[in-house]
Amino acid sequence: FTSTREMRMMFRPVIACSTRIMSCLGHSRPLSVDVVSRRLGYSKYGDPAEVVKLEEEILRHDLEPEQVLAKYLVCPVNPADINVLQGTYPIRPPLPATGGGEGVAEIVAAGAASQLQPGDWVLPARPMTGTWRSHMVSTDDYWIKIRNDIPAISAATMMVNPCTALRMLLDFVPLAPGDWVIQNGANSGVGQAVIQIAKTMGVKTVNVVRDREAIEQMKQKLTNMGGTIILTEEELRATQMWKAGEVARPVLGFNCVGGASSTEICKALADKGVHVTYGGMSRKPVMAATSHMIFKDLELRGFWMGQWNERQGRSEARMDMYSHITQLVHMGQLDPPDHQFVTLDRYREALDNTLKGFLPAKYVFKID
Repeated sequence: FTSTREMRMMFRPVIACSTRIMSCLGHSRPLSVDVVSRRLGYSKYGDPAEVVKLEEEILRHDLEPEQVLAKYLVCPVNPADINVLQGTYPIRPPLPATGGGEGVAEIVAAGAASQLQPGDWVLPARPMTGTWRSHMVSTDDYWIKIRNDIPAISAATMMVNPCTALRMLLDFVPLAPGDWVIQNGANSGVGQAVIQIAKTMGVKTVNVVRDREAIEQMKQKLTNMGGTIILTEEELRATQMWKAGEVARPVLGFNCVGGASSTEICKALADKGVHVTYGGMSRKPVMAATSHMIFKDLELRGFWMGQWNERQGRSEARMDMYSHITQLVHMGQLDPPDHQFVTLDRYREALDNTLKGFLPAKYVFKID
């Protein structure tokens, strides 16, 4: 999007025969809504290709004073969303449910006592509440309001990856400009956010990726984002740069792979370094040698964004986090992940390919 106006025009809610908002005269009568909502629903856990269905339902309500009608604009498809559908994620929504855990919505209509207004942009306050839908009626406390002058794709994809990156950079080690951080899975959504946010903090990054055919293009892409050093897994195992004293050892490491890759992160860390695991793409356990624990006195920690949000509720720290992320986006210092828009009708393609993993671009539902 080149302007907020163009962005609003693209995602402007359509008020037509199937979507009617009727405002009654006088303040004593409630606002009525009559909307056909489309959603990706499921009534049991299992193979997403078998359990997810595109459904329609009519939302016909008189809005209570603190209720709102919201229309989702764009909603990404994350690997964790697939795990929820499979029933393997720690969060299991009560059935029947709607898929999706992340996205940005716009308020279309608001009750008389609502703190939200038509045109406000909002994010769901709790994880995995079902974002793959066109419309929903809820109370104010379902939502967290954010600024609406940033690209919709950035707003829709900020709650999981950029927020995870920010929290890990802030909460485990008091980083100072010039400090080093190492991470595997550096081309992931979190990895790219780590690179960009660390750059704004003056923190240097060693970024580890899997070898691939277009590895030099990948390295250049991450370098352009602000990555200091980009290495393949094989190059990390062979490097002598720390033993030679060419660069300082990292004080903080992020692991989303597990297995041998997590061990290499331990090897690279400085004494008393902190190793934070936030994912396990290899499905292998995190491994640290006995020597890493005794002689380097490493600290192995874990982080889960959903749990952090639940514990924080609507704390000042959480609201500041969203303000920080949206400000970085507004200033052009945090770009959204590579993505491809699809409609809800193409949900099978999006779910099947996300399940296979290692996508060149994240699937994102553009809600019409």
